[in-house]
Amino acid sequence: MIDVPENRAFLLKLLVITIVFSGIRFSDGSMLMAISEGADTSHEVFSSNPGAQYVFDSPLKVYILRLLPSNLIVISAFFAILSALPLALLFFPSLTESQRSVLLIYFLLTPILAISFQNIGVGDGLIISLCLIATLSQKPVFYATSIFFICIWHPQQSFFIVLSILIYDYAQSPPPSKRFIPIIISATLGFFVYIIYNFSLDFEFASRADYMASNFSSILYSNFLKLPFFVAPLLAILYLCWPALKALDSKYIIVVLTYAFLVFLLSSLTTDFTRVFFILTTPIIIYLINNTYISVKSSKFLACYAVILLSPVVSWSGLDILLYRDFFRDICKWGVACF
Repeated sequence: MIDVPENRAFLLKLLVITIVFSGIRFSDGSMLMAISEGADTSHEVFSSNPGAQYVFDSPLKVYILRLLPSNLIVISAFFAILSALPLALLFFPSLTESQRSVLLIYFLLTPILAISFQNIGVGDGLIISLCLIATLSQKPVFYATSIFFICIWHPQQSFFIVLSILIYDYAQSPPPSKRFIPIIISATLGFFVYIIYNFSLDFEFASRADYMASNFSSILYSNFLKLPFFVAPLLAILYLCWPALKALDSKYIIVVLTYAFLVFLLSSLTTDFTRVFFILTTPIIIYLINNTYISVKSSKFLACYAVILLSPVVSWSGLDILLYRDFFRDICKWGVACF
């Protein structure tokens, strides 16, 4: 239970503060432009930087870019809209008032909005929104379609997102058994589309897994040094939601903690430590928030919120907070305005 309705104005102010502290940054602009123009890995953008070739690992992103005009402003505007999609879910007609309250708290108690707005060209706002719809909606047309698009937007993350959603479902009492088959069918269809997409390409590319394998030691060492900044928001969430975790049946506690540990290990091997972990554990965090009594004006909630707000995102560029410098540089470079 969350005392949101009577405190909605207060929480919206906190939401604005959260967005301001995250900052805004466009990323992958040259890569997105190149794909929009029909380029493959022989293009200078990708041949000079093999690590950038991971973008071809997303069939849906590549297809959309081929459809968009080869105009940097148009592409940037499109991905900016994707970054704002999680906020638009607060008005999603399929959600109940209680679910909207959970979403609002979720945006405040995780770095998920910072993740979305700090890397606009990545399109994380879409994957986050689809994950939330697949978690919360009970209508097959919404959650099954969301799972399918997750699988063809980010095939690697999709396995863990689907697994996390199933853990969320079976932690319910009683579990919504009717969701299992549509979710599995949608995930399987998405997997086959990804396989067909890979076979249809007339060139090879270095995937995310290839990049991680070739830079394993340096990535792990860098993330180890930044570990306190990753752990701080996680501990804040656990501190606030511990009653919900403790109330679970012991077998589910083991499942949840084992899954979280595996995702932690996987995330530590990527250049986007915070981003990967919090996207892949979104359904579980939603469950914990939904089953915790939260008084939003209590010192406990505000202390946890402050820790999460002030903890920088551990990403490919270092420790990210108040990220505006790159944004102003980019809009000047594009000829929009210089400050």
